[in-house]
Amino acid sequence: MHVSPLSITLDLGREETGTSFACRLSSLWNVAPGQFWDDVGVGFRKIVAGDATTLATLAEIAGADAIQLVRNSPVRLHRSMLLVRGEQVTPFEYPRGRYRLCPLCAKEDIAANADLRPDQAVHDRVWWHSLPLRTCPIHRHPLVEVRTDLPEGFGYHDFSFRVGEFFHDLDALASVSDLRDPSPYEVYYMERLEGRAPMLPFLSDLKLYQAGSACEIFGRLALYGPKRRYASFNDGELADARDAGLAVLTKGEDGIGELFERLLCEGDQRLTRSHTAAGSLGTALTWLHSVSEQEELNALRKVVATKIYATFPTSGHECYFDVPNSAPRLHTVHDIERRFGVDWVTAGRVGKLAGVIRPVRAGPRPGPMVIMADDAERLFGDFVDVVSIIALARELGATQEQILALVDAGFLKPAFEDRKLLMSFRRPEVDAFIDRISKGAEQVPLRGKEMVSLRRAGWRSAPHMLELVRAVLEGKLSWLGRLSGERLFQGLLLLRSEAYGLFGKSTTGKLFRSAHENGPSGVVLSSTLTQTELCKRWQVKSEAVVELLDSDELVAPSRGSKGVNYFIDPLSVAQFEARYISLGMLARQRGEDRRRTSAVVRKAGVDKAFPELRGCFFPKVHLQDAGLL
Repeated sequence: MHVSPLSITLDLGREETGTSFACRLSSLWNVAPGQFWDDVGVGFRKIVAGDATTLATLAEIAGADAIQLVRNSPVRLHRSMLLVRGEQVTPFEYPRGRYRLCPLCAKEDIAANADLRPDQAVHDRVWWHSLPLRTCPIHRHPLVEVRTDLPEGFGYHDFSFRVGEFFHDLDALASVSDLRDPSPYEVYYMERLEGRAPMLPFLSDLKLYQAGSACEIFGRLALYGPKRRYASFNDGELADARDAGLAVLTKGEDGIGELFERLLCEGDQRLTRSHTAAGSLGTALTWLHSVSEQEELNALRKVVATKIYATFPTSGHECYFDVPNSAPRLHTVHDIERRFGVDWVTAGRVGKLAGVIRPVRAGPRPGPMVIMADDAERLFGDFVDVVSIIALARELGATQEQILALVDAGFLKPAFEDRKLLMSFRRPEVDAFIDRISKGAEQVPLRGKEMVSLRRAGWRSAPHMLELVRAVLEGKLSWLGRLSGERLFQGLLLLRSEAYGLFGKSTTGKLFRSAHENGPSGVVLSSTLTQTELCKRWQVKSEAVVELLDSDELVAPSRGSKGVNYFIDPLSVAQFEARYISLGMLARQRGEDRRRTSAVVRKAGVDKAFPELRGCFFPKVHLQDAGLL
């Protein structure tokens, strides 16, 4: 379509964008730019988007240099990317709702175009929009932000309407701050936009927005550590971070290695989360993982992984960015536990006796205590670790009685035959048992209502747990899944109906036999009794009631857990009380102290009804024969 030249025009300013030029031209007719250029036949939206053909048409009808106009106009590639002078930048670096200018540049424009209104004389510059550039490269004056939060739907691209009111008091804007030199990162950024940037390690192979992110991330680590959140930084702190990051990356691999060593040794709990790589470098690792599809960063990822292995103590099982840790250099005692299977307490004691535990470096900030990989291999390479029954019960989420039942059944074998020693087990044999019992258990995110954990199904009963383990190993029961982050027996999940059906129970844990069978006649009872009520009545601890439930002496339609009461069938309680009596109830009936009653019962030769269980209960028949009841 042919478009006639404009009868009135303006000179294209130095470094002026196409949007600014179009807005200034439309102001000559006192018409909004969108309406004016649509009437002329040149789409204003395409000018804003940086369409080269539309900009060439604009230059033709306005008598401007098309090459310069196209060069200085940002091109909208897609929603999240712009092209500025051949460099890719993000909208975060080139925001629409904020506007900054150099008051000295504006004063020069007004002086050079005295016949025009100030809003027509001053033209926009491409660097005024880029947030990483905070200083005018010509006058060394800080860019002054005059618009910070333009509302949605505002005429973002109407240059004259946006900033025209500020051109009447440029002296006040110029006095806001003193002159200063551009920062190192600003110099590098302008050199990239002008196509004359020097070759720098890592950065030269990255797009401009990638280089800016890399400098900012590594600079934040260098100045502020990994704990501080991005939202808490202001523009000045982010600018300082980009300068510091540029200094780190300009040194190449050595700069990254120096930064990592400083974070390892000089960081404290205010600066880093821990002395591990994840705790000290969380910000950089998260960013590199989040942009995994950007192949330009692969070289940086490889160097980061290599420097992590060369600087931080590791176990040797790590794999950052597909780079395996084949030869770890340093270990902490926790790394030794993960690598050699030796308990970290044992590793620390052995390391101290051997004199091989030392800080990373000498001086006032020595860093964490580590063991060299060669020393660790010599001390623990052939070390057979053992785990005590106490630690194993805690690790599996079982009781010690259940562990003993597994030992008696031959599923676990003690490491030492001497009964005077605390029962312990060899770690390789424990790991083999864990692998054997958890075989086929896939990770699941949540436990469904139809599922029950192995620990819950066996609860505190050693015989029940043994039967469940035997049924799983024999293939009678199969796993529905395994919860991550839970102890083994608490994370392994079974079908509730199958697990309880193994003991003749329903899915609620209640025995299939009716609790009302053979109940004492003429007794009127409430619907249920709670575990707390029974403890108060019998004067026993809650563990005693739970063990009576596990041994089927009592029936609980609803089983409890930590902080949740059991609800016990009162008829089963009546049946139990018809045959047995607790020491507390007996003492109360006799009007005596518990200790005196216990001595009297012991002197009469009456034995406990359940010596293997907690709580002190006696058969009523034996007490009656002894004349005590």
